[in-house]
Amino acid sequence: MQNLALRQNSNRDGSWFGLSDPRERTRATLETARVQGQVRGRRPKLSPRQQAELVRGVQEERCSMSEAARLFQVHPATVSRLMAQQLRR
Repeated sequence: MQNLALRQNSNRDGSWFGLSDPRERTRATLETARVQGQVRGRRPKLSPRQQAELVRGVQEERCSMSEAARLFQVHPATVSRLMAQQLRR
């Protein structure tokens, strides 16, 4: 009985409501982008140079973490995260 229900709900190519084909296409597209060097995700608000300047400014006590956040127009959590990354290095 269960096999009959599965056969009725699946396409001729064996995909379940056509879900496997879009998943395969998405997976292939993402792999192609990765091979071509295209990065997924959001771009960083600060360049590596700006990040280094922000960390240096806080470490040398030229400004507090909250002042650095205002100066570089980022959230204070961004400054905190950059400082934590610097400590791990």
